Amino acid sequence: MNRVDAADFSVLSNSLLAIAGEMGDILQLSAHSSVVRETRDCAAVLSDSQGHAIAQAEMNAIHVNSVESVFDSLAALEAHLAWWMREVADARVHGTTGDIPIERFRAKEATALRPLEGRTTFQPIRECVRRVHADACIELETNRYSVPWRLIGETVSVLVNEQVRIVHAGQEVAVHVRLAGQRRASIHREHLIGIVGTEPRPQPSAINVSATTPPELLRPLHEYEAIAGGAW
Repeated sequence: MNRVDAADFSVLSNSLLAIAGEMGDILQLSAHSSVVRETRDCAAVLSDSQGHAIAQAEMNAIHVNSVESVFDSLAALEAHLAWWMREVADARVHGTTGDIPIERFRAKEATALRPLEGRTTFQPIRECVRRVHADACIELETNRYSVPWRLIGETVSVLVNEQVRIVHAGQEVAVHVRLAGQRRASIHREHLIGIVGTEPRPQPSAINVSATTPPELLRPLHEYEAIAGGAW
């Protein structure tokens, strides 16, 4: 067995833990269940090709290395999970709601379901925090998205999927289509009204020469010739 230097081991183990933590964050943010989103009632683990757990997120713990000793294959594990969901999880009284999940689903949730009707599949939402710059924009993935100018200097939450939704103090203040590429800008002009120089400049109106020019400057040329002593 090859020995690993202590420093390399520390870097590697921290990297694996970071991967597991990111898996847990994505699982939590993309979950339909409010229990998972709010209480982190779920588990995320990174396993090797033999099913051994090598890194686990700081969520609910699972039985480490239990998969290989109980199940011979992934298909066997999936079959067991389907049985457990049907016979155990859906049939017992839920600790939070106090209801039996399958009965609650049939009585309150099943009738509310609707077909997707061509809608896109569910997209996990990434949430991050940004500070509004002096140009009334936040920066995300090197691209700039505008917000109302009064939020300059404030910290906002940014929810990212196919759209970029910007929230401040619990209120949605801006929505943009997520830009492809880098170093581009999505600017809503109404966000900048109130900043000096953003109002459109008035266009000069046409000048009516005949109405504004004094009559004495419109004398016939022969009068000037007479004063000057004749034509050249």
